[in-house]
Amino acid sequence: MKLAVVYTVTGILSGIKINKISDKEVKNSLLADYLALRKIVKSVNEDKQELIDKFQSDWKDEISAVRELRSKKEPVEGHDEYLKAEAEANLILHKMDEVDAEVTIQPIKVDEFVASVSEEELAFEQVAILLDNGILEE
Repeated sequence: MKLAVVYTVTGILSGIKINKISDKEVKNSLLADYLALRKIVKSVNEDKQELIDKFQSDWKDEISAVRELRSKKEPVEGHDEYLKAEAEANLILHKMDEVDAEVTIQPIKVDEFVASVSEEELAFEQVAILLDNGILEE
């Protein structure tokens, strides 16, 4: 599952209140799926933060100067190495979201899910996303 999808699915699942899920098996499956996906998100976010911290540490002398120029909407001249490093770091951060994450999902039947979360406010698109990505099955 692509990390961008993991973020989306985790966001949907995080919005469901666990105490409003009536079926115990559905609740346990959703919780297991959410925790597995959240673990991936947390790990990737930690890796991203490590990269950001390293970049900020390496370029601490130029960051404020470049930010000031940008805030004044002035051209950022004389900071070519910084701009190159910034572009590379942004590319790495972007590529981190494009990798596939290995995750074991315990799919739930759509009708069981819908019946179990009847007190929740879910959009059709949220259910479709969960179905498209293996959290739910027909």
